[in-house]
Amino acid sequence: MIHRDISKERLITELAAARQRIAELEELDGERKRVKEELREGDEKLRIISKSALDALVMMDPAGKVAHWNPAAEEMFGYAGEEILGHNLHGILAPPRYQQQVISGLSEFFKSGEGMAVGQILELQAARKDGSEFPIELSVSRIKMGGEWGAVAVVRDITERKKTQLSLRESEENVRALLNATTESVLLLEPDGTIVTLNSTAATRYGGTVAELIGKNCFDFIPPDLAISRKKKMDEVVRFHQAVRFEDERAGLMYDSHIYPVFDASDNVVRLAVYAQDITERKKAEEAIRKEQRELKKLLQARDHELKLIAYEIHDGIAQLLTATIMQFDACNKLKDVAPEEAEKACCAAQQMVANCLSETRRLIGRVRLPLLDEAGVLAAVRNLIYEINDRVEEEIEFYSQVRFERLEPVLENAIYRIIQEGLENARRHSQSKRILVGLRQMDEKVLVEIRDWGVGFDIRSVGKKSFGLSGIRERARLLEGHATIDSTPGKGTRIVVELPLVLKDGGEPEAVGKAV
Repeated sequence: MIHRDISKERLITELAAARQRIAELEELDGERKRVKEELREGDEKLRIISKSALDALVMMDPAGKVAHWNPAAEEMFGYAGEEILGHNLHGILAPPRYQQQVISGLSEFFKSGEGMAVGQILELQAARKDGSEFPIELSVSRIKMGGEWGAVAVVRDITERKKTQLSLRESEENVRALLNATTESVLLLEPDGTIVTLNSTAATRYGGTVAELIGKNCFDFIPPDLAISRKKKMDEVVRFHQAVRFEDERAGLMYDSHIYPVFDASDNVVRLAVYAQDITERKKAEEAIRKEQRELKKLLQARDHELKLIAYEIHDGIAQLLTATIMQFDACNKLKDVAPEEAEKACCAAQQMVANCLSETRRLIGRVRLPLLDEAGVLAAVRNLIYEINDRVEEEIEFYSQVRFERLEPVLENAIYRIIQEGLENARRHSQSKRILVGLRQMDEKVLVEIRDWGVGFDIRSVGKKSFGLSGIRERARLLEGHATIDSTPGKGTRIVVELPLVLKDGGEPEAVGKAV
């Protein structure tokens, strides 16, 4: 009885264990089915992803042979799946010169995961089926396949990116070349003045290099008072969305500056383009032109003054003489029958007046253009001028010459003659000197004119704009690219030295300096 109970209990225990085992097996089978279903779903997802991927997806077994080849890979490399599955990837896709490098890298990668770092993106050259090469971007990851390491590679064709990068680089180089070729300073700034980029001209003016200055603030390189005005201009551009132009001075140089707003997609001013041109020379040229105009105006005034004097002399001299001559001839006609002796006196007086009129006419012709100057040259004309003056005045006028030239260009001869004429006229009228010295010297390729007296002198600073004589001397010298120096001291006299380029008549060469004549 006891034996039967023990057997029954054993059967119950074994039955419970069997049921437990069956439950475990059923659970394990369910897990297997679930895993199988997940694997199927994973494979389906992988197939869909692989099929729809724009990049080439390639799976390689531990031997380096292709186990999976998606449509993007077929299109990229030109091989159908059946052509490449089971083949070594490197032997087909790598150009011959890179094959050994790829073989070594993949071999090391499959063994240890080294050689091609997981997640590392490499840029390589690949070859299509037709032999053409193109750049690719490659990323490789290891994967377990049958207990060993295989690999999954993602390959992207970067031909267009390379073209874009090359085009962008060329464009940047072109822009950089254009910016550096200009003499203007060109800067791209943040609204706070931080330098985004600049050209070499701007860098030089700021006292650094392009690399050193990028990222610095432009206001650190200009005087504080100028920085304040520049900031106001920049704020004005940001606030009103309009370019501004202004001129200012920095370190003794004048700049013409433009500031333009740079907008983003929302029409906000995000940066400022600054163009600054050094206009110092232009300002100097403009001032020189204004000075030239003022000096020419003085010269015209002096010429007008000279013409007025000639007109007065004609009116008071020749015109009066001619009027008196006519009156004498009228008297002669009236008296010739009733008083022959008186008529003869009137006729003689008329003849003398005609002679005086001729002399005065010749003198005035000499004031305008001396015939002797054209016929015999400046030395003869100056000697004649001094001879005529010495013949009728008390002052003693001395003349010396140290020249070897015979004739100069007519314009130069006339200028020298007029300068001496003006200088003598001023000395005789104002100096009160009993002695006046006039000289001509030849020095290399220059001719020097000297007029000197030992009279009352004057203060150069006190000479007014109406001093046409001195203005005329200066302007004649300047117009011939020469220079006039006027030194005078009250009580000690005046010395005028005019230096002019030596230009011989008909383009001859200057001779060596001669002795005093």
